[in-house]
Amino acid sequence: MTDRRHFDSDQSGPVVVLGLTWVEGIAQLRMRHPGEDSQLFELIGSVLRYQATNTTHCVGFGVHVASSYSDCHKSPQPGERTCVSCSVAEANHASGLHHAHTKEPTVQSSTMASHLQQPNNLYLAMFRDGSIKVGTTTSRRHTTRLLEQGAWMARTVATTSDGIEIRKLEDLVTEQLGIPQSVSIKRKLSGLATPSDEKALASKLDEKAAEVQQLLSSGSSLVTASTKLSPNEHIWRFTDTVDSAAAAQLLDGPYIYSAPLNQDHHHVQITGNCGRIALVTKPDSNDHFLLDLGQLFGIELAIGDHKPAEIMVQDALF
Repeated sequence: MTDRRHFDSDQSGPVVVLGLTWVEGIAQLRMRHPGEDSQLFELIGSVLRYQATNTTHCVGFGVHVASSYSDCHKSPQPGERTCVSCSVAEANHASGLHHAHTKEPTVQSSTMASHLQQPNNLYLAMFRDGSIKVGTTTSRRHTTRLLEQGAWMARTVATTSDGIEIRKLEDLVTEQLGIPQSVSIKRKLSGLATPSDEKALASKLDEKAAEVQQLLSSGSSLVTASTKLSPNEHIWRFTDTVDSAAAAQLLDGPYIYSAPLNQDHHHVQITGNCGRIALVTKPDSNDHFLLDLGQLFGIELAIGDHKPAEIMVQDALF
């Protein structure tokens, strides 16, 4: 079962924010006191009251996977979030995962080969500014993957029996239809603050899904995939994963919290999130704000009763 603890800044002393992970569909904030093992705290409901320091820590390798994460107590490389060994491990993992379809099977490690021998889905993810991307995921992690990425809507467009075939399809869609495989955090954040019309987003997603399925059924595909999917069963919406109150707050188009989180003093309570973008309230405001938690990853925070900087009160951003 998911640990339902929240982080509360009533305590004092230093703490390091390492990243986010999802356990049973619930976002968890991974944090630790320097020199200790990390702990997971449920993101929504946590309170962060701190002063940012100039001290940084390695966030470790695979921070988003709760079951396989190991704490790293080394110092990060200058200007980076990871030490040399964790950076190499991350690069090797990414190369093995994203370039598996371009390598000979004998080159893969036994762990990676086992991971790739699972049913996979090809999906299109839509974000609130109208950006769209193509992606792949194992069938068992489909919902979790969309939650990690902060998708607003998504459509499954094909399935395959393994991860090698699905990556060939992903590249084909990018090459033939120009659909990218990533969307920047800046676009995700601006989309949540100034969202596009919901019906227009759904219509665009349907249109692109039809284009992809036509491509994969036209004989241009180099692999065999199933595109015979029920339109209704394979539509995913973020708002269906959260309670109505949290959905309503996001639908209102909150302000962007413009003050840098890795500088100065801050005091926020997290009331919702979409990917690593958190919805927060401040003790001196009735408004909701959006902020990118990624600014905090690897930063040591001095927890305590700090007065928030005046610069953070900016209610007229748009």
